[in-house]
Parts: sequence; structure tokens; C-alpha cells
Amino acid sequence: MQPMTEWKLRMAASAAVDAADMLFGMVPILGQGVELLSLPAALALWGWRGGLYGLEMLDVSNVADAFVPTAVIIGWSKRAEYEQRQREWDAQQKPPAPTAPMAPAMVSVK
Repeated sequence: MQPMTEWKLRMAASAAVDAADMLFGMVPILGQGVELLSLPAALALWGWRGGLYGLEMLDVSNVADAFVPTAVIIGWSKRAEYEQRQREWDAQQKPPAPTAPMAPAMVSVK
């Protein structure tokens, strides 16, 4: 799979995680449960940076963090890495440049 395609799929999953947080985040007990379930998802999607999603649990009122798309922000921070991988992937997939046939030398006959 191309790296940028993988990044876009991960961003879609991150948007779903953040949408669930926005929908259920303000329900008192359910909001903390959604964040508890979203943390392993963010870790699976973005590695150690996904662990920063756990900082949302510090806001026990769930008012402020429900409107901050944390998983998507973490994903945007990884975009440059995926763009570099895409450039490397493109370089590997690129066929070699065709070589032009040698033209006969111009010989002047006197």
C-alpha cells in the first residue's frame, strides 16, 4: 500500500475516534469510557505519539477536550514522515529512464 494512502486511512480512523469523543464525550461516565477505549486505538494508529491522546483524560469535565480533535492533530504531526516515505516509494516504483538509441556519427566525406 502506498504510504500516503495508509496515512489517509489512518486519518479517517482518527476522525472516527474523535467523532466518537465529540458525540459521547459530554456524557459523564460514558465520556471517560470512550477516552479509555480511544487511547489504545490512538496508540495502534500513531505509535508513541498516540499516547498523547491519554492527556485528554486529565480534563474530567470532558467539556474542552470534546471539541479538540486530538487524534487528528496527532495524525497531522506525522504527515511529513508519510510524505517522505511516499517520495521514497515513488522512487523505487519509477521505471528506469529509457536510453535513446545511439545516433550514427556525422561523417563528412570529402
